[in-house]
Amino acid sequence: RPFKTPIVLENSTVAGVALRPATRVEVGRWFSTTGTRLRAGDTLLLYVTDHGTRNAQDTRDNRITLWGKGEWLSVSQLGVHLGKLDPGVKVVMLMSQCYSGSFANLAWRSWPPAGNVCGYFSTNAERPAYGCYPENRGVENVGHSFDFLQSLASGGSFRNAHLRVLGQ
Repeated sequence: RPFKTPIVLENSTVAGVALRPATRVEVGRWFSTTGTRLRAGDTLLLYVTDHGTRNAQDTRDNRITLWGKGEWLSVSQLGVHLGKLDPGVKVVMLMSQCYSGSFANLAWRSWPPAGNVCGYFSTNAERPAYGCYPENRGVENVGHSFDFLQSLASGGSFRNAHLRVLGQ
């Protein structure tokens, strides 16, 4: 026990915003309430910095790890939620979890693709994300999410931030 990595629990806060736990119920509730108020021309930024799990049966349907035992959200489940949005809502996904590339499949939910879904992913559907490699344990400011947000802050556009992160 004394040699285990200590666990530190922290609460997130955002001034003026009521934060909810990241559970399937709360994600579904958001899409059924707030999500219904989005209209054509609006942009939903879906930002995930969490753990992801590989679906051994079908890596096109990997999962985001949510809060609580057995809580996760798969590509197909997220696709159902996105399908509730006004078709004119643009969805930009910024995902830094392991196996996140699987979520790129959401851009191909229909044929021909509607062109309203795109994303930036830290890795493909088959690999863990760089920030989760053992050599990065305890190192701050490492990984796709950090690099992307730093680049976005200095570059002013998703495209420029994406190009900078690819070059690193």
